[in-house]
Amino acid sequence: MTPDPVERARAMEGIYTEDIEILEPEDVFVGRDTINDYIAVVQSKAPPLSGRITSHTQNKDYILWGWDFGFPGDKRALGTEVLHMRGDLIEKIVIFSGDGDVFTEGTR
Repeated sequence: MTPDPVERARAMEGIYTEDIEILEPEDVFVGRDTINDYIAVVQSKAPPLSGRITSHTQNKDYILWGWDFGFPGDKRALGTEVLHMRGDLIEKIVIFSGDGDVFTEGTR
């Protein structure tokens, strides 16, 4: 993830629709600006040290992928996401993870 919010906002224009929705188990975030602000908080409070995609498959306008992130203190977060595409841009992300407290600790 890009640490500079201006650079990240520019990059997000080519990745997400303006009205992107991210549905976490506990929260919903709408819009690139809101998500950019949230990413900045997560990076300052609980920056991931490592990350990898564990699985990936696509069915028409939907992408299903799994991930594994490592955080300070030997903490890990595993999860799965469903992405809905609008053309070449991501319109909605639904996150499934029982480890949300690892990467959201202190961000709410």
